Amino acid sequence: MQLQILLLFLNLSFFSSSNISFFLVEKHPVHISLTNIEYIEKKGFLVTFKFFKDDFEQNFLTEMQTRLLVDKLNPDKDKSLITRYIKKNFQILINEKKIEKSTFKDYKTNNEAIWLNYFFPTKSKLKSVQINNYFLIKQYRDQKNLVILEIKGLQKAYSLDYNTKTFILKL
Repeated sequence: MQLQILLLFLNLSFFSSSNISFFLVEKHPVHISLTNIEYIEKKGFLVTFKFFKDDFEQNFLTEMQTRLLVDKLNPDKDKSLITRYIKKNFQILINEKKIEKSTFKDYKTNNEAIWLNYFFPTKSKLKSVQINNYFLIKQYRDQKNLVILEIKGLQKAYSLDYNTKTFILKL
């Protein structure tokens, strides 16, 4: 089931909005995000978050009490507010200790989605990695947050939701 959801989400990017627009009246039919986490030895984690733009904008407004329009994003002006939103909804814990620092790298958008790229530095030897992902969970009870974690050639996929917002990988 997890793989089917992941494949569905990834395939949505294959279709342009013009190809599927007749299926969508105003909103897309699923609430899903994708987080890709790649460990870079002795440096940290490169993390890419992918959201549907409308879900991201609505949830950002609800949680941060600020309207942020993805199509009019100004990284210099908006990155500190976006980083606060990320920190509020996503954490990486190494050996039960939260990585406090993160750096906004860049972003990109298309007609349906936004990708946010961050770096979470750590030089700790990894014994365990805990991921907490609360994105959009309060907004949409059917929200699925797919997480792909890659560490030292090992790739694991997790499907998080309203009932399961966290996972721990012991190394």
